[in-house]
Amino acid sequence: MVGIINRILSTEEKIALGKLLLSVHNQPAPLEVLLLVKDHIMPWQYPPICHFYFSEYFVTQYKQFLLGDNLNHRLLTVNSNTLNVTSEIKITKDKGIHLYGAEINKFIPSIPDADFWDAISSNANDYDPASNNDSHRPFAVLTLCRILSYRKTKRHLSKQQAAAWAMEVLPAIFKPIIATALHDKYALGERAEYPISDAVLFKQYILEAL
Repeated sequence: MVGIINRILSTEEKIALGKLLLSVHNQPAPLEVLLLVKDHIMPWQYPPICHFYFSEYFVTQYKQFLLGDNLNHRLLTVNSNTLNVTSEIKITKDKGIHLYGAEINKFIPSIPDADFWDAISSNANDYDPASNNDSHRPFAVLTLCRILSYRKTKRHLSKQQAAAWAMEVLPAIFKPIIATALHDKYALGERAEYPISDAVLFKQYILEAL
């Protein structure tokens, strides 16, 4: 979820908001919340500034904040210039559902194609489909599918849509990798066995095709 707010939040407000999000996180689904200050994105500046961020990845940190620990963490102390926010803003602009406040088009600017492509592709090499990290591995596979699908189709697909597209057009050797990522991330379909060397080849194939 992307929200546009009129002012900067205090540290205490960020902690209180984190407490609220923890109370509803995974009930029934994981939450991802980004808050942007209106003056930070209008007029558009790239990369955009993320003022508040909550996701599954940072649950431990927000629990620490509630105990008064780790209060110098960057989630509380800095506005982060991050390329990833650009993608989230574009998703909201193009496909978002209005929940509360002003209409989406009033406060969310259009994203130039060049900025969007730079945002999703510049760190493609950081994604590791052969990672030992059980949460990063499927994320890496599906994100690489998504980057390639945009490069080839100029459509901004969801990770699931991009995986379905990749299953159709990529060499068959990579289907078990994509299928397993879908299972591990979304509990869709079944896991498949494949050698780690195929995951390395998958990344090389994607990067060479970009």
